[in-house]
Amino acid sequence: MRGAIRDAPWAVVSAMMVPDGQELRVERAALAGVRRLRVDVERSWFRLDDRPAVGFERRWLVQRLIVALARARVAAPGQPLAAHALVIAGWPGERILPRAARNRLHVALHRLRRLGLNDALCCAPGGWFLASELELALREPGGATIVAPAIAGSSREIFSW
Repeated sequence: MRGAIRDAPWAVVSAMMVPDGQELRVERAALAGVRRLRVDVERSWFRLDDRPAVGFERRWLVQRLIVALARARVAAPGQPLAAHALVIAGWPGERILPRAARNRLHVALHRLRRLGLNDALCCAPGGWFLASELELALREPGGATIVAPAIAGSSREIFSW
């Protein structure tokens, strides 16, 4: 598996599956300077770079939002997830007035930033997304890990205001 990841054409590969139980090991030279975000849904934590892991086992809202953002990052890197989609992910089945939903979402996104995702969370005219220059490893329930490689270029430069 190690050779497959090291030899993968990063510009072409959008996501790879890592079998359960295998640790993702990537040569440091291949990813020199690339920031990493790891999200483990099953064990309820995330880690940005080498910072301590942040647990969200009791923070259900945080978990739902970061999982929605991570899945969107895997599916469409650099494409924002609309506020409406984030509200549905964060408060499923709940009827909320539009103004209250907007306020709740801004408070929740501020909480994500305070928990350490300030550099990883980007805002664009269409919504919010995880920076595409981050390498993302998303471990889903059941152990399957989806790896979305970093994409060259700065998300903040593309969507600067």
